[in-house]
Amino acid sequence: MLSRKAVVLLAVFIAYAFFSVNNAYALFEVSIKKLRNLPKTYQYPAYIGDNKLFFAGDYKEKKSNKPEKITCASVYDMKKQKNIPLNSCMNIPRSMYVSIALPEDRVLVLGGDNRRNTKELRQTDSRNAEIYDIKTNKFRVIGNSNFEHRYSSEYLKLSSGKILILGNASQVEIFDPKTEKFEIPGELLFKTHNTIPKALIKEKPYYNYYNIPGCCYASQPVELNDGKVFFAAHGCSSYDDDSKNTAIYDPKTNKITVGPSQINLSSNSTRGVSKLSDGRVILIGVRNYKDERECEIYDPKTNTFTKTGKLKHGRKGACAFNLKGKTYVYGGWTGETFFERYQKTLEVYNEKTEKWKTVWNLEARNAGCPAVQISDKEVFLGWGVLIKAR
Repeated sequence: MLSRKAVVLLAVFIAYAFFSVNNAYALFEVSIKKLRNLPKTYQYPAYIGDNKLFFAGDYKEKKSNKPEKITCASVYDMKKQKNIPLNSCMNIPRSMYVSIALPEDRVLVLGGDNRRNTKELRQTDSRNAEIYDIKTNKFRVIGNSNFEHRYSSEYLKLSSGKILILGNASQVEIFDPKTEKFEIPGELLFKTHNTIPKALIKEKPYYNYYNIPGCCYASQPVELNDGKVFFAAHGCSSYDDDSKNTAIYDPKTNKITVGPSQINLSSNSTRGVSKLSDGRVILIGVRNYKDERECEIYDPKTNTFTKTGKLKHGRKGACAFNLKGKTYVYGGWTGETFFERYQKTLEVYNEKTEKWKTVWNLEARNAGCPAVQISDKEVFLGWGVLIKAR
């Protein structure tokens, strides 16, 4: 019979072997690197090619009653891990905005917030748009978008070159890089639910309408094989709204139609969405941490949902992305009662077995992060994680 010391040593050996196997799988599957010397900003960057990320700038962290100064734009070289200041600042100070790389060496900087500036500016900057010209190293204002946009807004570059942007209040618009104009798709706008203060509606009439057949938020948009775009419409609250709506945008008709309802997923549980190699779409269930780890698959051919394997770990605020045709989920909060912790794991989905495989990495972790696609083999996750498929 084994002694207590032998039992402890055996348990340690088994645990070490388990983690070694998983780490070996991690080395075989992907490489994960924590980048250094990133700019101290909070916005999502835009990938401008040649292993470089564009950061438009942000507030300096100083408490003051006066309007805040901003840090100017910079380009971060991921290969050299070096940040290069550009000495060019946005015309309107803003934070938590959306930045999108455009053709002809341009970057669209859209919306955001200005919590520490004048009241008048704060009321307009969430619709204000600027374009940074890489060749001239200057920002120029191009006017306002139709709806408000912040860091949680999602976007997708369409095959036509136009950009579909999903806003914060079930509002969708199209940006044309050629004309630098915003347009609202569809012929009909739906009236909002009674969730917006009347005073705010009077001040901003466009708040009174939305054009997604859902409630408040939208998931990542995914372009289907037929060119249409699929996304889920979230509820206004994770506690009192059970919206299971989905929506489909058709670029040919420029209209949005109601898609099939999800089976169990609802509200803000479906921000993680990824396209599978066979053209179907997987929706990641990360709403209630450990209790709800369900995932569902949308099949465009049958226009229906089916259930699939559950996540290994609860991870609210996780990132979903695709590398070499495989779907990954990274980071997120664990949901402990007293202490929220970041998940330290990466999971990959196996389409054949419909199961998730855990990839361990004890260094890189985060939550609520953007996924900036560099290529089909590489993705940048804020703040500062670079993942490469082998």
